[in-house]
Amino acid sequence: ALSQFLPPLDRVSLPLVSQYRSALEAETGHRDFSPASLEAFLGAKVLAEALRRTGPKLTRDALMRTLDAMSYYDAGGYVVRYSRTSRRGSRRIYLQAIGRDGTLLH
Repeated sequence: ALSQFLPPLDRVSLPLVSQYRSALEAETGHRDFSPASLEAFLGAKVLAEALRRTGPKLTRDALMRTLDAMSYYDAGGYVVRYSRTSRRGSRRIYLQAIGRDGTLLH
């Protein structure tokens, strides 16, 4: 079995995964989906939201205060939470098993 904090790449019913797949394919013309690029996509969404919430008077300190106060952000069916004492983002864990034929089961 495997554990990961991101949803499986084929869980297109989750808006985050669907948006990621659409954006990657539109940008590259390929369907080379990977957990690493999904993680980067999620990180970019969180940063963009934090910048939006910070507003026009952007400084490092202002951005950090915004992230510390981002106690709830729905990134497309995947909720991210930050606080001054917790910068993990999510405690969600997805479990997958490897089938006899090497495919991932979830």
